Amino acid sequence: MAKKAAKVKKVNSDIPPGFEVCDAGSGDFAPWHDFKRDAVLQGKVESVRKATLGKGKDKNDTRIMTVNTAQGQRAISESVKLSGLFDQAAKKKGKEVYIKFLGVVKLKGGRRMNDYIAAIK
Repeated sequence: MAKKAAKVKKVNSDIPPGFEVCDAGSGDFAPWHDFKRDAVLQGKVESVRKATLGKGKDKNDTRIMTVNTAQGQRAISESVKLSGLFDQAAKKKGKEVYIKFLGVVKLKGGRRMNDYIAAIK
């Protein structure tokens, strides 16, 4: 049995010759920083913006911070422990931030929360 050829999306004809179409990736964000692999994130704030993440019933609005680090741009999403940093960073773009993941804290009812220490200059 012959396999069907994959459908190819039509590319916008307004793009000039010689340019390559870039995939926007997941939500048009920088790569997500993995605090479990690298506990510290340090760099200059590129942007703080609102975004809707998830699908269906799991959809929620949050803020995303993009940080320019020595390893390139990294994105992080807001959490309860980082909301103060996000508030200050939104007003102080271009300032340097330092965030260290301290681990997971157990809460009542079996819930868990990531714990961080954060600073801005």
